[in-house]
Amino acid sequence: MGGTRFVGKALVTRLLSRGHSLTLFTRGNNPVPDGVEHLIGDRLTEDGLILLKGRRFDAIVDTSGRSLNHTKDVIKYTGSPKERLLYVSSAGVYSTSNHFPIDEAHGVDPQSRHLGKYETESWLKEKKIPFTSFRPTYIYGPGNYNSIESWF
Repeated sequence: MGGTRFVGKALVTRLLSRGHSLTLFTRGNNPVPDGVEHLIGDRLTEDGLILLKGRRFDAIVDTSGRSLNHTKDVIKYTGSPKERLLYVSSAGVYSTSNHFPIDEAHGVDPQSRHLGKYETESWLKEKKIPFTSFRPTYIYGPGNYNSIESWF
């Protein structure tokens, strides 16, 4: 889900270099590399997601999900991935702390703008869908489109 901007683009490059077959589901706003199956649709609409109906994947990498419904809707059409769902969450789910390091047992901020990502992780656990979630803070590097440099 995604794969044509920043983190997703870097991941696609890495996966292709290792010989993986990829299907990208995007809105079609950016080019995709040669040799990649490209499904163009909007994950926020039933008409867009219908392209996923009946498709099964070994793994689903979701770099663009922001709410529980984003992931629920994908799984509704594809079923659980055969192996694992890789989910890009956010460290923004955690409540404020002066104690570091923070780990998965740390409290969640119920007012976080990233709460939907935490709800997604909880739902994946509840449904026993094998997943790995990454909770990065700020990601910096080539292709960055967020002006986060001032934070450093």
